This record gives sequence, C-alpha cells and structure tokens, in this order.
Amino acid sequence: MLKVEYACFVNNTGFGHAALGYLHVLRSCGHKVRVRSMHPIINQSWMSHEDAQALQHDFSGIAQVGIWHSIPPRWNGLSQGSEMTVGICTFECENPPADWIRTINSKCSNIWYPSKFCKSVFEKAGVEKSSSVIYHMVGDPYFHASPKGYDGGDFVILSVGAWKTRKNWSSLILGCAIAMSAGHPVRLVIKTDRPHAARAEVVRIVTESLRKYFMIVEGEL
Repeated sequence: MLKVEYACFVNNTGFGHAALGYLHVLRSCGHKVRVRSMHPIINQSWMSHEDAQALQHDFSGIAQVGIWHSIPPRWNGLSQGSEMTVGICTFECENPPADWIRTINSKCSNIWYPSKFCKSVFEKAGVEKSSSVIYHMVGDPYFHASPKGYDGGDFVILSVGAWKTRKNWSSLILGCAIAMSAGHPVRLVIKTDRPHAARAEVVRIVTESLRKYFMIVEGEL
C-alpha cells in the first residue's frame, strides 16, 4: 500500500474525468490517496457521489508517490514523491514542445501514457524515463448510448472535444473517410464547440457520397 499525492484538474473536462478514473482505480487497489487540485474547486454539481468521495484525503504528511496529471508547464510547485514521481503525459499530435521534454526528463522518475500513440510520440521526441501505458478508465454506461437521430454503422466512433488544431481533427476525419472508402462500416460522430468549423472540415476532406456517415453535434464541453 502506497501513499499517493495526485495533482490534477478537478473540473468537468477530459482532464478532470480522466483523473477521476485513475483516482478510483488507485483506491480500489488499496493505495491511500490525497488529491491536490491544481485550481480552486468552485462547482461540484457535475460529479457523482462516488466522484466527490474520490476527492477525500486518506493521509497526511509526505507522499511516497507523486502523480502529476497535467501538461508540464503546470508542474511548477508540485510536490515530488519520496520514492517516485510520475508524470502523466498526453498529446494529441506529433512533436510535443521541446521544453515539455526537458521538464519531463528533469523532474519525473516514471511516466504514464494513456495510449501507445502518446508513448511513441513522447519517446520519439526524447523522453527517456521508464514508462507504462495505462488507458483512461471509462464508465460502462457510456457504451450503452445511441446518438439521437443517428442510424448508421456497425462501428460508431464518438469524438468529443474543443475544435483546436492540436486536437488533430483533420487526421481523424481523413482516417475515417479512408476506412469508409475501403468498405469498412465506420461512422463518425463529432461533438464540439464549433460545429460549423467541423462541418466545413468534413466538406473539405470527405467526398460527397461519404458525408452522410459523419454527424456533427453541438454541445457544451
């Protein structure tokens, strides 16, 4: 059993939900956890009862393991673990910033990556630390929903995120279009804050005959 201080964002975003997933798993494995929120927690109305419980502190004093779940520029002032400091490194595209790589190599003893893609990107960019791929934890109920008004496909990909260049939307759209052209029953649903930009990108990349297999949904992220 380890004493773990987990520094993360506690908000209704991808970072926040991913952190809660890891927190639940750490506790289920028997470790004691202390959450260090990287910003004031103003609103908890979006949390489940289990999520709110995950924010409780299980111990005081020095942590054996420090886990830093944010981008490296936000790591200043965080406490290192007495035995291990783990950085959780995510990036949606290739070529993460060089200053990120220097910070990771100088401050962390171990790295967690949420995907094999992230591991390959950071190691290609120069990260030299021991690492593990630990996928994000997703609650089972999320897999039982069907997008309203959507009837296509055997394999539906739902991608939710802000419409930003670093999210690499173009590659996602192009990859799905290539799979569709090859006869694979793939469908893509995009929920984003800029649906008009998303539709324009689909029109730019995808041939007209395949556009019916792309659905754009506007929503708060």
